[in-house]
Amino acid sequence: MQRDVLIFPHVSAFVAAVFAACALLPALEVSAQTSAPSPPLERENEGVMQALFVEEEIALDGILDEAIWQRAVAVSGFRQYEPVDGAPAFQETEVRVLYGANNLYVGALLHDEEPGAIERALGRRDDFNRADWFLVAVDAYFDRRTAYVFGVNAAGVQFDALQTGTGTTGGGPGGGGGGAD
Repeated sequence: MQRDVLIFPHVSAFVAAVFAACALLPALEVSAQTSAPSPPLERENEGVMQALFVEEEIALDGILDEAIWQRAVAVSGFRQYEPVDGAPAFQETEVRVLYGANNLYVGALLHDEEPGAIERALGRRDDFNRADWFLVAVDAYFDRRTAYVFGVNAAGVQFDALQTGTGTTGGGPGGGGGGAD
């Protein structure tokens, strides 16, 4: 494997919105998977993303203006969770992934034909409200059952959780996901 490319088999980049573009987890809970084996992938390389190695400092400002972002492979063709589970997303989304010695960077361009309709609900950290969300689930064990889930909504409210084969932990006070910021 080349040092400048890291392949994440089964990294699922879940993208929010629709609630406007393609919301991927239910508004108030994350569904647990059953203990049955995962079905085979329907498309070749579905759920696989490549991350490009980066040595330079990446600004965490929401602007993907560093030249390295353009060298990273853009992934699109995401599917929605709501309102029709598994259907193609209504709006186009492009996701790029970089990694450094100690960091994983996920950059996303979330296109919307009606930006005025984007739901920007404020709330407490980990309060999974009815807003437009962008979520990333990292299947670090490559088992398609467990994932570290990170998200942010259009108003900047953050979400994190650990999804396991038996349920989800985190995502709120007392659950390990943190309280209000």
